[in-house]
Amino acid sequence: MNNHSIKSMLRNKQEILLWLPPVLLGGLLRFWGLAFGLPSTLRPDEDMVVLPALGMVGGHLDPHDYTYPTFYKYLLVAVFKLCTALGLGTGPAETAWQVVAYGYFVDGTFFFLT
Repeated sequence: MNNHSIKSMLRNKQEILLWLPPVLLGGLLRFWGLAFGLPSTLRPDEDMVVLPALGMVGGHLDPHDYTYPTFYKYLLVAVFKLCTALGLGTGPAETAWQVVAYGYFVDGTFFFLT
């Protein structure tokens, strides 16, 4: 190994060590405040994506809102359906419409965190 590559490796390790604390702190603060305000849906952006996706779980795949990218909403529909099939976060719901009603009216915390 030549002297140049050793210096570049040391520099990369130093850069990693400098970036590590702010990245860890940012991740910690993000996950610590993740459930803030739930089960209330008065959140700035999530309700504009999660609630239309919940509405599409029943089979009507028109999001009725194109403010945010629709592919993300369709992806959420697939995730919500998978969670429903696995019995996660749906409470006593058995059908897609019960899942939607549970997410809208009882407790949408699981869907917002997902």
